[in-house]
Amino acid sequence: QGGFSGELTRFFMSLSPPLKKILLALAVAIGAILLAGGYLFFQIKRDVDTDWADAPNSVDALEARRKLRLFQEAQKVSRRGFVRLSEVELNSYLEQNYSATAAAAQTNAPGSNGLLKSFVSLSVPDVTFYCWVKKRMIGFSVDFVWQRTVRLERTADRWNFPVQAMKVGNLEIRPRFWQLANRHLGGADQAFSKQFDWLAHLPGLEIAENELSHRPELRLYTYAAKAGGREAKH
Repeated sequence: QGGFSGELTRFFMSLSPPLKKILLALAVAIGAILLAGGYLFFQIKRDVDTDWADAPNSVDALEARRKLRLFQEAQKVSRRGFVRLSEVELNSYLEQNYSATAAAAQTNAPGSNGLLKSFVSLSVPDVTFYCWVKKRMIGFSVDFVWQRTVRLERTADRWNFPVQAMKVGNLEIRPRFWQLANRHLGGADQAFSKQFDWLAHLPGLEIAENELSHRPELRLYTYAAKAGGREAKH
């Protein structure tokens, strides 16, 4: 007992003072690296604190489907109008169609892209998009929450969704590292490629406050509506 530690102590004491300083500095540096790495891993592994007022459910998922179907029918006949999608309707639709539990039945559900589930949080004028992603690191499967806040911006012929902020877990990602994050986690967006393209080419998009609930909602227009949707009619 204590044989190895005793031998190690005697070996250390036999070293010259300069070499002792080098070994101590090296030990401190390794300890600092391990501590920083552990803290970083803890931060990126943390789940997000969601403040959604209503949990996703099958009733709101059906309502979202109904509204989207009516919207597409109106587009086909060039009827002017818009639909309102609440946060709970959007999240219910996402959970039913873009989650690991839907993989067996949905062709657009998670596959090799590693997407587990996704949710949105609406706030005028931004959308925060959450993706729970499974990645392999050093031979282990690790789950991350990839969080991006985007803004709706209209150009001449389409909508763009520029990123305003990004997090992985509880760690805020600086803009110069966004491309690196996209390279490693961006495969999760493959499940939404058709939907993003469809949204980008809609005539009108808006995040606005609902007049009754005073909660933000996403509005899809079949025409180029003014801000606030004052020209739109049900």
